Amino acid sequence: MRENLPEEKLLKLIRTKKGEEQNPLAQPTPKASEGVDLKYFFFLVNGVLILAALGLLGFLAYHLFFVVDEKPLVIPQEVAVTPPDELLEPQGIVVEKKPFEFYSEQFAKRDLFTRSLKEVAASASVDLTKRYKLVGIVLGGVPEAIIEDLTAKTTKFVHEGDRLDAVEVKSIKEGRIVFLQEGLEIELKQ
Repeated sequence: MRENLPEEKLLKLIRTKKGEEQNPLAQPTPKASEGVDLKYFFFLVNGVLILAALGLLGFLAYHLFFVVDEKPLVIPQEVAVTPPDELLEPQGIVVEKKPFEFYSEQFAKRDLFTRSLKEVAASASVDLTKRYKLVGIVLGGVPEAIIEDLTAKTTKFVHEGDRLDAVEVKSIKEGRIVFLQEGLEIELKQ
């Protein structure tokens, strides 16, 4: 009957707390011998990996500094050299060679760095009419022209003296605009 007394129950509870708990949900703690086995296992794995890395570095250093490429250098003994004249003239086509004086006369007749006035006028008017279209004219104190850039697909408002790329607006009159390009006057009409 002594075991059922509250004092005995309390004493029994205190004794179990000081010693091992008998909790069924508590997980068993690993023994010291199991922890030591894992520690030595990881120590062994780290050692093996370090040795493998050092071996690889040694192998790479040896091949980098001491091993010479074993491939022989092959130099062809006979190289077919073709004279430059054969390269320029295709077979079967006869090219007439003219003396230097002929070409010298051709260069003296014409300045290579300037175009004739007719060539400039023809190309300038074609370029302007393909690129720009006169949409409208605003007459007033300061005349203004509305020009559509056909390549850029934009509309621009210009005054006398303004520049569009390489051309200058010389004058704006009713229904027409006059551009100045390389000394030539080019007219666009509405």
